[in-house]
Amino acid sequence: MKKHFERPSKDFTVTSSEWQLDIVRNHTNAGFEHIPDSEVMDKFWVLLCFLQEHGMLQSFPAACRQDVDMRTTLKNSDLTDKGYYFLQRNVQRWGGRLYKRQAKDKDRAFLEKWYAEFQAQSA
Repeated sequence: MKKHFERPSKDFTVTSSEWQLDIVRNHTNAGFEHIPDSEVMDKFWVLLCFLQEHGMLQSFPAACRQDVDMRTTLKNSDLTDKGYYFLQRNVQRWGGRLYKRQAKDKDRAFLEKWYAEFQAQSA
């Protein structure tokens, strides 16, 4: 696996639903369209499920979509090495999709595309 930066051994937050909600609040305060909290949580759930389905999580931070709330956090310790390096490359891209209000299958399609690129470069 190609590594751009060594993975830190200490635990830290990689991303969280609270951070995503903060982004929405800041954009809303700046005059952009408000995105309902439920949509932000749905997107976070899509990301968590994708990571789980592709073997990139060691522990799953939420048992079901209803468990995803402001306190849901994805930490370094939740991720496998593959998950860490995948998110290192794509977490900002994923955050950039927050205001692209599309169906979950389109969001998953972007994750699949980025995963294929990641796999090809990791080989």
